Amino acid sequence: YTQDHLKNLGLENNQCIAYVHQNTKATHVHIIANRIDEKGKALDDSYIGFKAQNSAEKIALENGLKTAKEVRQEKEISRTLDKELNKELKADIYKKHNISVKQSRTFSEYMQSMYDKGCRIEPTINKGGKLQGFRIHDKMSGLDFKASEIHKTCGMKNMIEKGVSFKGMTMQTEIVKGLTKEFATKPVEVLSLLQPAIKIADMAIKIGRSMDRGMSL
Repeated sequence: YTQDHLKNLGLENNQCIAYVHQNTKATHVHIIANRIDEKGKALDDSYIGFKAQNSAEKIALENGLKTAKEVRQEKEISRTLDKELNKELKADIYKKHNISVKQSRTFSEYMQSMYDKGCRIEPTINKGGKLQGFRIHDKMSGLDFKASEIHKTCGMKNMIEKGVSFKGMTMQTEIVKGLTKEFATKPVEVLSLLQPAIKIADMAIKIGRSMDRGMSL
């Protein structure tokens, strides 16, 4: 195919290097060619991109291969289908969200309700260790979205207005790294999870102070 392509471009007698590029989804050939042939004549490279496109189209049709146009059309169809599927999925998640909000008094209850409906809630924690939002992970498709991507009314503000309490949903940044995954899959009140860690930390501080006093004596 490479020789045919070079011939179509008038480069069959010119120096060139061609190599197959397989590091992308579509395997293709790169050609580096000298415009000057062995007789010192320069190739007219006017509209070379257009000529190369026509050559590739011709070779594909002659050999029963997909043309670049067909590949683009397939990608466009695939993108359209993905868009439609995402639209349907978001509508389904939004329906589950509204039902769960009505069934829940706290964010933990909301998380459990959504989990039971096939959606895992993944809290978004800011640098201060506070809950600032959440993502919704659909377990069936494996896709996840920001709450705002599902619908503009899926955020914390709207949930609070509808009676869902976020009281106690503040986390210490040091602890949240190991906690978030379990918290997202097994909804519980955050403060109850933090209590053992807080007690241990307080105990360590008290022991440290006692040791300091003992050493100073």
